[in-house]
Amino acid sequence: MIRRWWVVLSSSALLLAACASGPEPVLQPARYVVAPTPVYPTASRRNQEQGTVMLRVQVRADDSVGFVDVKTGSGSARLDAAAVEAVRRAKFAAAKTKSGKGVDSVLVVPVTFKID
Repeated sequence: MIRRWWVVLSSSALLLAACASGPEPVLQPARYVVAPTPVYPTASRRNQEQGTVMLRVQVRADDSVGFVDVKTGSGSARLDAAAVEAVRRAKFAAAKTKSGKGVDSVLVVPVTFKID
């Protein structure tokens, strides 16, 4: 008798697990609406500092910017800080599911500083 109930409970658990739906897949990734325009720090320009900063950027479901972390620095703290500030001011459109629902996502955004 106990064995039969165990089989029924196990089968029910498998059925419920199969019916549970995961998150809806993302159809459209997050994107810029207004790309970041970094301000080249005066001291960095004077010192001929150049480089690319790779940032991890959270774009929230409501299109706002969440966290901005330096993934790979440029070698200059001033350039890194200017890149973070620029991306915080940028405008993004959130990632969207097939049904059009906005979802949180994380992007890797390069910001390059180059003296012409």
